[in-house]
Amino acid sequence: MLFRSVVPLLSGCIKSFETIGKSADSEEKDRYGIRTVGEVTSVGNADPVPLGGVGLVTDLEGTGGESANDGNRAVLEDDLKKLGVKNIKELLSSPNNALVMVSARVPPGSRKGDLIDVEVTLPPRSKATSLRGGLLQNCVLYNYDFAQNLLPDYQGNRGALRGHPIAKASGALLVGFGDKRTGDVSFRQGSLWGGGKVQIDLPLTLMMNPDQQLARVSSQVADRINEAFPGTAPGNPGNGPAVAKNNQVVVLKVPAQYKLNLPRYLRVARLIPLNGPGTSISDYQRKLEIDLLDPRHTVVASLRLEALGKESISVLKKGLESSNDLVRFSAAEALAYLGSPGCAEELARVVRDMPMLRAYAFTALASLDEAICQIKLKEILASDLDDEGRYGAFRSLRALDDRDRKSTRLNSSHIPLSRMPSSA
Repeated sequence: MLFRSVVPLLSGCIKSFETIGKSADSEEKDRYGIRTVGEVTSVGNADPVPLGGVGLVTDLEGTGGESANDGNRAVLEDDLKKLGVKNIKELLSSPNNALVMVSARVPPGSRKGDLIDVEVTLPPRSKATSLRGGLLQNCVLYNYDFAQNLLPDYQGNRGALRGHPIAKASGALLVGFGDKRTGDVSFRQGSLWGGGKVQIDLPLTLMMNPDQQLARVSSQVADRINEAFPGTAPGNPGNGPAVAKNNQVVVLKVPAQYKLNLPRYLRVARLIPLNGPGTSISDYQRKLEIDLLDPRHTVVASLRLEALGKESISVLKKGLESSNDLVRFSAAEALAYLGSPGCAEELARVVRDMPMLRAYAFTALASLDEAICQIKLKEILASDLDDEGRYGAFRSLRALDDRDRKSTRLNSSHIPLSRMPSSA
């Protein structure tokens, strides 16, 4: 993901903090007496989708070479033929070109047009020695599976079976990062950060629990989610992100503000009350307002207030006035995802003064598309904060910029294969 370098800075802290939040949420499940979406559903397809493909790298300045005459080469030759490329044998034997294996992982909930990171490697029997300076030509990435997973008694070829085209990748390779464990630098593999573009929507799903598989209940779940996130379906203004497909499945699109924090979106969505507006909800809100100011309950209370939607903004702003650091941070983080710019000052303070929560604050700042967030991030970038903090600010600004311009490029510096000379 484009934002992957911010969050992993403190991955141990993040996992610990999420675990604490989930534990507290479980312990206080019956505290409020409100039935939520999470009590009647479970999350489906929340794992990344692995992709693979066979591609061609050009512009290697003599470090390329012919690949083994195997199934991968046959796949690439077939793809090149379909593109109308001439002199394929000469193209693949050129010392300036190399067949490569291309892989990526698409995060769950990705939408068409999202950019993903791509890894490129030379096959073991390739005569190529280095990918330095290489340019990956347009390569289609497919999902895949293995026959033995589909047919347990299968005894044939153990290779992967190509599925559907999910993404495309191309662009200039970054090489020479090496192996962190051994310290060895390898030029036989490279990366394209944001070099792949997803071609289809991969929505999340909420699966109705077996005892709740009723059309009435699945429709109620979708309605409540859409009420909490009105008009947030990408490219479809006025419609919410949830659709009840049948009595078993509710399909979810990820609102733009949660694109960098999918786990939070799933938690918040499952904390949305199933009850409609009424006395019980009013009592619930009053309890949450009290708990927000209590450090023992503030993490769960802020998430539950966020799940109630923008009507919670005024309550959460009261949390910004607390003398407790955790209360102020919890309120500011929830306000960011609800689109309130009043959180920026507090989140910037957390970045400077609370390293244990810094990654969360950066993610929240990069998720709120407001000018004040860019101002605060630029101040952090220009400050005397440690290198890790300033790099986090840089990555956050880059994520905001990518969101603003919805980049239409796919590393467009590639050479159209149909016009490539065979000696390239």
